[in-house]
Amino acid sequence: MEATATKEVNEHTKKSWADLSESLKQDICGYYVQQEVQQCVSSLVSSVIGLAGQYREVDSELETYELQEGFCGYDYREAAEQHINDCEYIDDLLEMAESVGDKDEAMLAAGYDVDNPPTEDQADPDDPESEDKPYESFDDFFYDRKRVDGEDGILEALRTYIIERLDNNPEDFCNEFDVNFYEYPREVYEYWLVSDRMGRHLTDRGYLVVEWMNLTIWGRQTSGQAILLDYVIRVICGELYDKGYYFPDYILENNNA
Repeated sequence: MEATATKEVNEHTKKSWADLSESLKQDICGYYVQQEVQQCVSSLVSSVIGLAGQYREVDSELETYELQEGFCGYDYREAAEQHINDCEYIDDLLEMAESVGDKDEAMLAAGYDVDNPPTEDQADPDDPESEDKPYESFDDFFYDRKRVDGEDGILEALRTYIIERLDNNPEDFCNEFDVNFYEYPREVYEYWLVSDRMGRHLTDRGYLVVEWMNLTIWGRQTSGQAILLDYVIRVICGELYDKGYYFPDYILENNNA
């Protein structure tokens, strides 16, 4: 699900990102990439990282430590997501949800409203004095669903809630919940020189960006497709579009937005 599936409306087109055609979304993403992605520097960065640790003078002159630290560690996000998706215990998922967000909000996402709990027992239609009986707790709600094999939707909703809030610092999450991130070394396939603005957009969403020698370098962890098709590009462009700025009128008008 795209993070920009809100119903905020662009002032120019009077439509939200979710309502746009796929061709228009691609045109917007293409414009963003054209403006913000400057040059592929894969050969340069790979060569410098390859020299790291061989010559002290080179390490000092080329600041190789920054590149190693930024690109050669562990993929905390992948490790965290796998840990969350593997978790089958409701108490553990609620603890994670409380760590990254709000426990009551997470339970609401799973179908349980603390302020207005779902009904456990319906009122007796033949007894005018009887009333609906709500669940007394989330645990009662969950285990009632589990008795009829209906817990999968609740667990999946909680996992989704947690994963969507991992952007800020997945490394802290891994440390807090003893996630074995050593099995998830970072795999960077390409290095791209990007604008400072795009660097911030990527960093805010947990993607690999390093400031090196006054350059902003994105460690792209996918390959084989145009950058405009990357999921993160769609997310960034959708959020910018829904906020009503950045993209020129001629792109929107030519595509009959």
